[in-house]
Formats: sequence, C-alpha cells, structure tokens
Amino acid sequence: MKVSGVKLLFLALILIHIRIQVCDGATLVDDYADEETKAPAPPPEMDNCNGVFLSYSFTSRTKAVPLLKNVSAQPWTFNSMATIVNAGTEEVKGWKMFIGFQHKEILVSLTNAVIIGATGDFPVAVGNGTTISGSPSTDLKTSIDTAGDYTQIAVQILIKGSMFGLSEKATPMPKNISLTNIGWKCPKNTKYKTYMHVCCKRDPKYKAKSINSQYMPKQNGDLTFTYDVLKSYEGSYEAQEPTLPQMDYSGCVYGLAGKYLKDLDFTQVLNCDKRPTITDLPLVKANDTKVGKVPYCCKNGTLLPPLMDPSKARAMFQLRVYKIPPDVSQKVLYPPQKWNITGYLNARYKCGPPIRIDPTEFPESTGLNAKTYAIASWQVVCNFTTPEKKKSRCCVSFMAYYSDHAVPCPTTKKARAYATLKHKEVPRKLPCPDNCGVSINWHLNSDHKSGWTARMTLFNWGDLPFVDWFVAVEMRKAYKCFDDVYSFNGTKKLNNVKNTIFFQALKGLEYLMQEKNGSKASDPRIPGKQQSVISFTKKYTPNINVEKGDGFPSKVYFNGEECALPSSFPSSGHAPRLSITTFIFIAITTFLLNRFH
Repeated sequence: MKVSGVKLLFLALILIHIRIQVCDGATLVDDYADEETKAPAPPPEMDNCNGVFLSYSFTSRTKAVPLLKNVSAQPWTFNSMATIVNAGTEEVKGWKMFIGFQHKEILVSLTNAVIIGATGDFPVAVGNGTTISGSPSTDLKTSIDTAGDYTQIAVQILIKGSMFGLSEKATPMPKNISLTNIGWKCPKNTKYKTYMHVCCKRDPKYKAKSINSQYMPKQNGDLTFTYDVLKSYEGSYEAQEPTLPQMDYSGCVYGLAGKYLKDLDFTQVLNCDKRPTITDLPLVKANDTKVGKVPYCCKNGTLLPPLMDPSKARAMFQLRVYKIPPDVSQKVLYPPQKWNITGYLNARYKCGPPIRIDPTEFPESTGLNAKTYAIASWQVVCNFTTPEKKKSRCCVSFMAYYSDHAVPCPTTKKARAYATLKHKEVPRKLPCPDNCGVSINWHLNSDHKSGWTARMTLFNWGDLPFVDWFVAVEMRKAYKCFDDVYSFNGTKKLNNVKNTIFFQALKGLEYLMQEKNGSKASDPRIPGKQQSVISFTKKYTPNINVEKGDGFPSKVYFNGEECALPSSFPSSGHAPRLSITTFIFIAITTFLLNRFH
C-alpha cells in the first residue's frame, strides 16, 4: 500500500484561523472555547422521541442562470436546514447523518458539519446522497448531563447548494434521512411537503462495548492516522502524525502570516497554504538531524500491510503549527479537516473527518519507566475504494510457450495495436488507461507431468522508484500448487487471505527502479524491471489444465492496486516461443508508433 506521508522537524507553518467564517457563515467553536451561543428552541415533533431526533427542512430555492427551456437541465439554487438532537439518555459520540439527496444536488456550503469522504473544498456533488458529521463539535451530549443545554445536545446544519431537473411547482426533498452510527436503527421517515423527520433508537440486538472515556474509541480502517498535539504555546503548537508540506513560503510573506507574525523567519517555513500537500521523505533522511530522527519516519511513501511487515506499516512526522490572531490561546486547538490520502499508484482512499479520541500514550523520552500523553488527539479513518476497471493504473499481459503472440495489457494503444495485428475487434471497455504506471507480464514457461513454471516480470514506466514493493497474485485453482520462487521472496502462508500468493523483493533489491533513458539519445526510454521464475507442482491438483487458463492469475495486485487483466488467454499453436525481450520490443514499438502518429 503506497500513501503520501511521513515527517518533518523544522518549522511547518499552517495557518489555522480558527474563528473564521466558513461554510457561508458558520463560526467554529471548539470544546476548549468558553463562549456561549444562543440556541434555537427544540422542534415540537421531538417530544415523543426517546433517542436521536433528525429532521430536514427545505427552506427555499431560486431559478439560476442560464434560464433554459429544458426543465431537466435548468439549474436552481436552494437552501435547507438539517437538525440532529440527542433526545435520549445516552451520549452520541461522533454522530453521522445520512441525507438521501436525489436531484443532482451540488453543495456549496455547510455550517457546523463536514461531508465524510470529501477530498477538497466546495462545491461537492452529492446527487446520490451523502453522509455528514459534526465539525468542530463531533458529539451530542444528553440533556441530563447538561441540564437541558440545547447547544450541547443538538446541532443545526444550514445547507446551501444547487440542483437540477425539477419543475417550478415541485419540492426537491431527499429520499430519506438517517443516523448511520453503528448500533442505531431508524424507522421510516415521516414526510411532509417541505419537511421530514425521524426518531432513531438503539438497536436492542447491538451490544456496545463499555467505554470509560469521554471520547470515541479508536476505529478500524484500511488506513488510519492520529493527529497528536504534543505541546501547546501562545500562538503555536507542536503536532505529530503519520503523514510534509511542500516548501513554498512566498504566500506567507504577502499573506496574513506576514502581517501578524512579523518576527518569524519565513525561510524556515514550508508553506502557508490552506490545503498543504504532504509527501514522504526518502529512506536516506531517516537519521538526518534536521528532518529525521523521528520513530517510523522516512518510508519513501510506501507503507506495507501489517500482515506482511508490521514494522513497515506505519510512518510518522512532526511539525510546528503557527496560529494567527485572535485564536492564539493555548486552549484553542483544532485539527486540520478534509484529509485526502493519495498515492503514486493507488490513490483512491475515502477519509472521514477527524474524531476526538483519548490522548495518545508515548514512552517517556528520558528512558524512565513512565508514560507521557499528548495534550489532545484526533483520529482519521480512511478506507480504500474499489476503482472503476477502466481507471486502473496497473495492468497485466499474458504470454505462453505454446503461443506465437502476447495478449497485451488492456490499454487503449496496446489493445488497438494488438487488434490490428490479429485482425480482432477492439474491446469497448478498456480497463487500463495509457498512463499505467506499472505493467506485469505473466509468462507461462513450461508444462509437464509433475508441474509447470511461469515467469513474472514487473515493469515500472513511471518517473519514481517503488521501494518495498509487493505483488499479490490470486490463483483460484493453482494456489495449492505453488512450490517455489527464485529471484523474489514468496509466501502463501498469510492469515485470512485465501488463494493468494504474495511476492516481495529479495533483500538488497527492494527498489523497482524508475524508467530511464536508453544508451543513445535516439533510443526509447527503458522501464525499470525485475523478474523471477515461479515453479508449481501438480501433486495436489492432478487435473489442473494449465493451458486453458488455470495457469494464469485470476487477480493481480501491485502495492494494493488491483491490476487490469486481459480478457483472454494466449491461444494454442506450434510456433516458436516469444521471448520476453521480444515482448518488451513490441511494447516499446507500439508506444513509439502511437506517440508519433
């Protein structure tokens, strides 16, 4: 798994203007703040709810330009309000509310909430529904514990956006609203023309774990990270988390930072961007006294699954964050929002909002048998999303000793060249685009009575190397047949993983190098390459039919990215074998022909 992230010790200036007006008028308030906010009265429908009360009220809409005769294409601006109230006896930590938008809605602002999984600023398309969560306040306390303080038990979310495709007399309401926290059930909504509500209650079958904490327990996900505030000062704080802003301080000098932080040396600052880009440091920086010397730092952007190597499954960096007036108090601490984890190859993670958790525990730095704690900690949970097949950035080609041709990666250029060569139709759906960063060739080398062999070759067509790469190969019928691999490390003995063989580089060969220039200026660029022969036995599967497809993978993953596979296998024939060198020549020639024509 490859993600951006790892470390930093010198000053990182990120402007966090805490009480700025966001989302069209929302004033952020943290649990450290002392200000009181005047609250609206509870809705009367809530009187019969002993649980969590949710409502959605459509306020208004206005026809927007361009003014079109086509009703389905006419844009409208709209305003609405969602409300969530804890009307029960149990505190709701990290509330999440689903709103079933259904009219091609595009949200341009929210107050007191963020959209879960949104990777950038507004506008955000939510036409298939969306889930929101509280920000900055994430929990709903009970009326019992707050003496009926409505500001602590309820949140009102003002929603503004655009929609399409309705006549002037229609009322664009969502399909439904619901509480999506685990262990809660919501009945059918009560609906009116411009208003809907529902009372959600605890699922009696759900057995919640006992929690002796005022914050949420840590959650599980494909990739999780914590944002720990280690030290807090007047005007700044030091934080630690597992992900390094790119260096460009020009925006600091001429922005608000330059106005309020006049004595700060901005040459030591990384940037003042609202959404800084964070990248990993290379392995050689691990012991650097300026930017290294932090546990788990400097992974060169690669994190392995913990079941493969727990020591390489986490990364960390530190930074110092400067704040600007009026929010310079030590007590005012806000985590960054809208985290977006992207990778060089597998860039499809959907991240939730930061959730306050118990302060992270650390060993005492002087070596004493004691523990220290962060001042405040938040957790962000990200999950890998399955890419559309046509958008995969890794692809596989098939070859066999008994065939006179290679079945290429299903990319546009190669598929068309292959179809022309073999007088076949070009597939309508081509799973891999022409910028596939990695391609893998699976070459069936031999097939005999007691076993068979294949050669797997990895090609890196990108500008960056892959460190600690791994390949997972699913062999539905040949999994038990795996015998040995000679130039890679290989194993099929991983817990909770079925029919899959994992391959990694041998020690000292962890880098799958990037593409490089040929020996002459006129020569095409040559991809980085590693390969190994893999042997299989027929001892446990005597009826396996290698040539008919059993000897080829049913799925292939490179660094967690599922690769696109050919739609067919090499056809039988008696022509001489096609070497891997010939295959590389064909691939490069195809690339050049398409590039210059």
